Amino acid sequence: MASDKKLCDLQKFCRAVEKAMSMPGEDNCREIDRQLEVMQSFSEVSPSYCSEVFDSISALVKILGNPCTSSTISKSIMTALRIQSKWDARRDSMVVQHNVLLPLSLILPKEQDGNECLKLIQQLTYGIRTICPNGYIEDIIRFVVNKIISQVQDTMLEYVDVLANLCQRNVTVQAFVKGLPAIHTLQRKLLSNLSDSNVSVVILSLHILASLFLTEELGTRIFSSNNMEQSFQLAFSVLFAYGTNTGGAIYAADLLVGLLSHQRMQAVFKKYGQLQDCLHKTVSLLSRVESAVLAKMTELCVVFCRVPGLRVVMAKLLLQRRTTLVGIHMFPLGSLLAGVTVPSVTSSHLTLSTLDLLKEVIEEVLTGSEYMEQMKFTLVQIASTCKLPDYTQGDYVICSCLLQLSQLLSIWSDIL
Repeated sequence: MASDKKLCDLQKFCRAVEKAMSMPGEDNCREIDRQLEVMQSFSEVSPSYCSEVFDSISALVKILGNPCTSSTISKSIMTALRIQSKWDARRDSMVVQHNVLLPLSLILPKEQDGNECLKLIQQLTYGIRTICPNGYIEDIIRFVVNKIISQVQDTMLEYVDVLANLCQRNVTVQAFVKGLPAIHTLQRKLLSNLSDSNVSVVILSLHILASLFLTEELGTRIFSSNNMEQSFQLAFSVLFAYGTNTGGAIYAADLLVGLLSHQRMQAVFKKYGQLQDCLHKTVSLLSRVESAVLAKMTELCVVFCRVPGLRVVMAKLLLQRRTTLVGIHMFPLGSLLAGVTVPSVTSSHLTLSTLDLLKEVIEEVLTGSEYMEQMKFTLVQIASTCKLPDYTQGDYVICSCLLQLSQLLSIWSDIL
């Protein structure tokens, strides 16, 4: 009954938007404002109602792009969209299908207080790989770069966060940023940020510098072998303190993922003095972090596996029995697979990373030498006891990954 009511509320909201768009008026605008409260509960709607949710998101973006929409309603809409963007599929829909960044690029320079537009852009641009520089994306980049150059330090975090998101593994955005007239001023500002008292600003500034200049002369100086010992130490200290700084932990993991995608950094990382301890602590986090951080921790473990010589170490750690605080014996990989929940509430990022990690471990076990026999037995135990959820409904990417996970575990059980 509760789900049926939510569905009716979504349909009612869509009708209210259609009426307001066809017959603009103060009464209809007030009705939209009242209906926006419905959006606060949309994140709990079952995937079977996804079409209604997406219709409502489309309606919200249309209102946001209407020049007649009041700033009050725009702010409420942005808050509602920020709630929805916690779902990967809905966030991707907003950016790719509905071009929500276009109206946001027009609102951003006019925003006076609250930074609701900036917060939404932060969330929408995280993890998106399909953004290419065009008129409105370029406007956002220019605005953010100018703010980084001119802003006082207490408002720096939001702007470096957006720029780091846009530059991350996106060569077209990186090329555009490096072509800006203010690029040298931006370099100096980012370098000065490395002494900032806010550790998240330091991590994000390092991340931007790595994205833009790691393979260039400036990057060779900033990320030299001597400097990297300190940089790794900083990133891991923030990562392991995730309980007091969840956002900082994600920033630190992103920085490590970005750095370790380069062969030069992989070679430096293998010489890091605290390497073994950091790998052990990272694996330990898999059973203790919330889902938003778990996806990033899992991706980081995959990256560690792809550093030459470290996959065997990671496989042993992931298949090593551990005792939890309540005395339950668990294998980290088994705990991770058990944490891949039903498609209605998980993220495609977590499911994809879990699939990649399982593939890495299975490949290592199959190609390993005789001392891997115990690890083979452990993996068989995990495969036989792990019960994956129903993968017949929900987001296509998640369902596909869960199906592949199930098939991998089934095949592994048959082999041994």
